Amino acid sequence: MQWNKFGGDPANAPTDLDSFINDVLGWLRTLALLCAVAGVLIIASTLTVGIRGRSEQAKKALEKFPIVLAATVMSGSAYTILTMFL
Repeated sequence: MQWNKFGGDPANAPTDLDSFINDVLGWLRTLALLCAVAGVLIIASTLTVGIRGRSEQAKKALEKFPIVLAATVMSGSAYTILTMFL
């Protein structure tokens, strides 16, 4: 493959399929962590707005909080399980 054509360095390219899969799983884990942090920040801001007179909105935000936490735990666990089997 022509790594220079795409702006990459051939020295940093994965040499086999196992290292490529580990790289992809690492990037997906980082993306899942960023999404989890963004979800918690969105819920916190919705709670802040909801406490100031819109209690229904705060209730909806609190209902979504366990879902965000469960998704965070599942994505972290999936990475660990996949790296054990691969």
